[in-house]
Amino acid sequence: MDIISAKLQAAGCRVTSLEISRNFSDSERPEDKGKDIRQMYTSCGELAFAVCISFNNCRPQAAEGEEDKDAGPLTAMNDRRIHLSMDIYDSEWTMVSSAETGIARYSNPLQYRLSPDQKTGTLAAVIRARPQIPLIPGQYTALLMISRVAIYKIRFSFDAMMEISDISHSPIEINSEECEVFTGLDHENVLWTDLCTRAGAGNLRIRTLDALEKNTINKKRKSLGLRGLPQNNNYIFRCLHDMETGFAIQDFIGLVHTPINPEKYYRADCEDLMPQVNMANPTEETDKFISDCSTPKILFNLSALNDSSGRTVIKKLSKSNVSSFLLAGTESEISCMDTLYPDFMARFPKQNRLDIKEFDVADIFLCLEHLLKFLDLRLSPDAEDGLVREAFSARENGILRKLGYTGISDFLRNSVRPKYESRLIEMYDPHDEISKEEYATIKMEDIDADILFTDRSEEFSKSMEALDSLIGLKSVKKHFSVMFNRISAAKLRMDMGLKAKEDNIWHMIFSGNPGTGKTTVAELLGRIFRALGVISKGNVIKVERKDIVGRFIGDTEKTMSDLLKEARGNVLFIDEAYQLFTGQTDDKRDFGNRAIESLLTVLTEKDPDMVVILAGYGAEMDSLLDSNPGLRDRFPFKFTFEDYTADELYEIAVRINETNDYEFEEEAAHKFREIIAGRVAEKDKIKNYSNARWIGTLLKKEIYSAQNERIIAMDRKDLTADDLRLIKVSDVDSGYAGFISHENIAQSRKPGRIGF
Repeated sequence: MDIISAKLQAAGCRVTSLEISRNFSDSERPEDKGKDIRQMYTSCGELAFAVCISFNNCRPQAAEGEEDKDAGPLTAMNDRRIHLSMDIYDSEWTMVSSAETGIARYSNPLQYRLSPDQKTGTLAAVIRARPQIPLIPGQYTALLMISRVAIYKIRFSFDAMMEISDISHSPIEINSEECEVFTGLDHENVLWTDLCTRAGAGNLRIRTLDALEKNTINKKRKSLGLRGLPQNNNYIFRCLHDMETGFAIQDFIGLVHTPINPEKYYRADCEDLMPQVNMANPTEETDKFISDCSTPKILFNLSALNDSSGRTVIKKLSKSNVSSFLLAGTESEISCMDTLYPDFMARFPKQNRLDIKEFDVADIFLCLEHLLKFLDLRLSPDAEDGLVREAFSARENGILRKLGYTGISDFLRNSVRPKYESRLIEMYDPHDEISKEEYATIKMEDIDADILFTDRSEEFSKSMEALDSLIGLKSVKKHFSVMFNRISAAKLRMDMGLKAKEDNIWHMIFSGNPGTGKTTVAELLGRIFRALGVISKGNVIKVERKDIVGRFIGDTEKTMSDLLKEARGNVLFIDEAYQLFTGQTDDKRDFGNRAIESLLTVLTEKDPDMVVILAGYGAEMDSLLDSNPGLRDRFPFKFTFEDYTADELYEIAVRINETNDYEFEEEAAHKFREIIAGRVAEKDKIKNYSNARWIGTLLKKEIYSAQNERIIAMDRKDLTADDLRLIKVSDVDSGYAGFISHENIAQSRKPGRIGF
């Protein structure tokens, strides 16, 4: 049936009664027999819409060859048949389900056959829809369509007990903008269906509906011979850019713009557009990117534009006639662009700046559904219900704020899959019939929800206990305590609606000699900052100069760009960072300064989702900070790690022994204390004195080896566990002699030039 006939058919109908129920089959039972599946948050069962539709001016078609002077809206139907369909959405236009009746005959409730003088008829039908994701408390909208024409909006809610309530329905006026938009966005529209199943894209869906209504107005204006009202198609998407985000943006563009050819759809990493000094045309990549002005252009990794080379790219983009630019980046990247390039950013009005938000409960299950479907897996009803309840609890405690696609993907790969596979291995019996259902289902016992929804306050407490338990570092611990209280207080103020510190910059300098605990503290800080919401992942990316600085032009910038991408959400710890500066800013053979310049792009961001820590000797670190005018101010926190005292070093040795099941006998302990005291007193004369590091080397590589040789030489029949554990004075003497010998050999080697 064509759209004109369908609209004629829909124009004369209205919903006269509606009932909604949630039904389950006998096979859809929870594993826990004590649960009532009707009150569970699950995608099991179906939603049944029992709808009665009344048709006005309902008369049959004229016989072949007869003139039909009073044709009604049903005249255009073939064989008196109607096609019903329904799309169901949550409050953020996430598609929960879609269904259709196929072909249903209409009938008059008073008699089964229509006569020429009858003016009305009714259709009673039940539309059954199976949810794609768990149903949860909240408001839902169902769009009822007749032959693909949207005729009614049906609204209903689920309360906390999953009872259906607040049912209402309202007609959609035929030929209205709303009717045009929803008619074009049924479940056969691939782009809309795809966007409606993208996690975190609720704002994009709402903006799509708004943009399409405006497009519909313009179409009608043009059909009347009027000019279309100009539309601004430049958009900003505030987000952490990943593959899923890119797909959502592409769907959005395809819906709000004239349909585009995917082969001419351009997206670019801003780093790839940077001028190349070794090319005949340095801006060749940018020129290629903007050559087709009619095609929308997406730009991500916006931080690459934050230096002088980026200004060249922006000038090219500004002078082009590209119809639509779309920027995808973090809030801090967008803020930096606003500051650096106000004229270019003026192209993007406030209403065209959209957030691709962090995941809420429905988004989590959209993401899970995509990932599990790819693996031919699905969640059991109990697993769905349990996870939804854990997600609600996590949301109430404020720990869903940083949860995204990567975190859920890691959770499935590193936690759920190993448990699922272990369960199947344990239950496998070659004599039993293999159950496809068992192999296709993830059960609640496979899921450790605490890993996905960890109470970060507990994570913070455990990490702080670990920090407090470190030996020494009294001044460092005190200053960190002040810092963490400041972050926590700011979060509490924001939760209460009060003003708080706007930026989220916690970059710091660790100065001190080797072996004073800088790396150990940095590793704890990753977990602490994650628990406090400063960063999203909490890993520590440890690098040195050799991991950063390249030998050829462009190598260092590329390495730093890749490193900064990896460090998003984490702590970037650059050890011996002073080696990035050789003392000569004009040394063309050294590219350490390029690394510092690249680092500044992140250091200028207000909320970079990253903490950068530069570590090294005190005096050398001061020289590094003075090497670039903007560097020192970007590190608001500086911590000095003092050398360990002799008593602290001995305590560290005792802990190392306890960890490895060793113990000093009394005379050996006394001897070991003497060795420590002697080296501490002479540390200024010892080349490359390394504090706790030399203690670990002495014990693990030398003293333990000496003790092992002594034990092996003994008669094994007389050996006890205490013999294997005890370190004697002879082991200490022998081990220390070997340590001094190896130390002298190492110090006699002539070091090469740094970085080469």
